[in-house]
Amino acid sequence: MLIQHKRPAKSPLPVLTRGVKDRGISVQPNLQAPTPITPTIRLITIQEPTQNIVRDAAELGDTLIVDGSLLEGDKVTALFNHKLLAKPLERPVKTGATAERVEIELPKNTDLNASHEWPAGPYSLVLQIERTGKSLSLTNASFFAIAPRISAAPAVSGTANNPSVSLQFYPEIRETQEVYFFVGGDPFKPRAFTGNVSILTIPLTGIKPTEGAIPVSLRVDGVDSILVRDKNAQLPQFDPQQTITLPL
Repeated sequence: MLIQHKRPAKSPLPVLTRGVKDRGISVQPNLQAPTPITPTIRLITIQEPTQNIVRDAAELGDTLIVDGSLLEGDKVTALFNHKLLAKPLERPVKTGATAERVEIELPKNTDLNASHEWPAGPYSLVLQIERTGKSLSLTNASFFAIAPRISAAPAVSGTANNPSVSLQFYPEIRETQEVYFFVGGDPFKPRAFTGNVSILTIPLTGIKPTEGAIPVSLRVDGVDSILVRDKNAQLPQFDPQQTITLPL
């Protein structure tokens, strides 16, 4: 066991300043996170606009409530990045924004080109803040997802031994995206397609017929369609538009 060695000990450098401009150490008498010194996004809450239902993933037309610090500016623009986009999509923030909160409305499916330009999947969000006389500021990136929406009741065709389902949805799915259709918990792949599509045909090879309705969902790049529309309801239910009955 070494008690003491003969090598010289390190000598620390002297302290020249204590904090910025030697104003002292910054402390706060609580356990809350310190206030950031640059524009920062802390939280994104996704809200359905008609009933103000909070969701885990967004759909086109939903509102993003962004909480953070130092978010105010003469002009604040939301920049949305997706792996399939060559450049970010831009959206203005709603009026009434403050330094701690801004709200952003996603385009509706009925808006021109929205279904084509806003693919489903994971997104990052950055706020670009412009202030008179100051350089352009960017917040940190925060992440959320846009879910596909099955827009009409799926149509089942074929025989009990060889059924298939026709599916309408938005936003459009691109040929490079990974797509699965779930019947109950069983995954099925769509038939091959090219370009951007809003209708797919999915063979249900090997599935067993059933008398009752089965919940179904669409997964695009790892993001599932919202099968339970209101999780906070007293009796949560599957979306009746996302069910099928298989022929016997």
